[in-house]
Amino acid sequence: MPTEPAAGTLSSPKQSERRKHSRFALVASITVQTKISERLINSKGMTVEISQGGVSAYLREEFEAGQQVTLQVDLSTGPLTVSAVVRSRMGYRYGFQFLNLLPEQGQKIQASCKGVPPYRSRLPAE
Repeated sequence: MPTEPAAGTLSSPKQSERRKHSRFALVASITVQTKISERLINSKGMTVEISQGGVSAYLREEFEAGQQVTLQVDLSTGPLTVSAVVRSRMGYRYGFQFLNLLPEQGQKIQASCKGVPPYRSRLPAE
């Protein structure tokens, strides 16, 4: 008979099993742009990892979860400009999900990640 997980434990699959795209430990310059009350905000930072689904980066400006932004990532194959939404924040580290990534943009990411090791989270295992 199956038992329910104890209170406070996670019953979802491991993060890597839930992800649709492989993540790569790609470090690159990134600029995040958004408009707040008619004021244009540009924040420069560095990526930590990237996939065809999104990117994680360290930035100094503050962004809200759910906020739509425009990203420019300086890939080895050329700049990638794409719309995204802020999905998570931990201190200065943000997770962005790409919106409407075109096939050629996905190919650009894939080509830039050739030879780049897979991203391995340093967070404790579940």
